[in-house]
Amino acid sequence: VLMSMVSGCATDTTVADKRIQPAKQMAAAKRTQPAKQKAATKPAQPAKQKQMKPAERYANYLKMGTAAYNARRYSEAIEYYSEAANISEYWPTGQWFANSLSEIGKVYNRQAQYEKALEYYSKALEIRKKVLGEEHADTAISYYNLGLVYRSLGNYTKSEPLLLKALEARKKVFGEEHRSTAETYSSLG
Repeated sequence: VLMSMVSGCATDTTVADKRIQPAKQMAAAKRTQPAKQKAATKPAQPAKQKQMKPAERYANYLKMGTAAYNARRYSEAIEYYSEAANISEYWPTGQWFANSLSEIGKVYNRQAQYEKALEYYSKALEIRKKVLGEEHADTAISYYNLGLVYRSLGNYTKSEPLLLKALEARKKVFGEEHRSTAETYSSLG
């Protein structure tokens, strides 16, 4: 179901399977904790979350994921970003779905789980290229993120072309003097 947004982009459901796993694992862990600990570890839900429109719920889950990420509560961040992906997979363009996948990739990258980060960043790039095109800021971010992960893995032959694509797109979108363009130049060495 989750991969229905990217039919034609991917043929497997590994992202969908792995996306669901963090939420299931956290739920199982919560069931085995004493009652006092359950209240302390349960993520705060916004009031009337289920009554909100899907776009509002999506935005709230992204915000909660970002807050958890910034607080270094990575499994919680993945849970929130996965919920955002669940909501966003039903919109026809897939752009929000790609954003959710990219955020999950960011969490895995921060944890040095580079293979998982590559998986999520790659799916986000596939969607963004299809929906937004090569010369869009979000597509450039996907190229940049993938390039950085490959660089972290020491695979410079894969890293450089991706960073060059990110640079080209950022120069066209933002111009030569923009901070994002300079950041990409810096990453190229």
